[in-house]
Amino acid sequence: MKRNSILAAALLLASGSAFAAANTDAPAPAFSAPQLTSATTVKLGDYRGKVVYLDFWASWCPPCRAAFPQIDKLYGKYRGQGFEVLAVNQDMQRDDALKFLNTQTVSFTLLADPDSRIAESYGLKAMPSAYLIDRKGVVRHIHRGFKENSVAELEAQLVALLGEQP
Repeated sequence: MKRNSILAAALLLASGSAFAAANTDAPAPAFSAPQLTSATTVKLGDYRGKVVYLDFWASWCPPCRAAFPQIDKLYGKYRGQGFEVLAVNQDMQRDDALKFLNTQTVSFTLLADPDSRIAESYGLKAMPSAYLIDRKGVVRHIHRGFKENSVAELEAQLVALLGEQP
């Protein structure tokens, strides 16, 4: 619990720092990160031409837990149209994330960010937070927190972006 408090404090401090935060209608900050369950490195730039839902989550975050099944449903429905989900874990201990994942069935890409480098570059202010990035690599929508009734809004935004030409 103490580590979670430290992470929360660090996120609050980083939100007011000199880090380049992601804003809507601005290019998404580039990054590379290892997959959570393998040694494969993923680069955001590899997804240019696709609509990306960049989700920041942690095992200790109840709204993150609630969001996972909903995000996976959207991914299953739209991945054939160029939709990708990159879920960036913020747990300080990889084992905490893996224990949580043993209770979930997800088909999207899971990334590790143990030093919060990616979170800082996006100016993460809340958990969960997600950035909907268009095919050109521009952040178009930012979602902070998660509520069941926000899924319809997210889906409408996603469908609109999938309909845009790259």
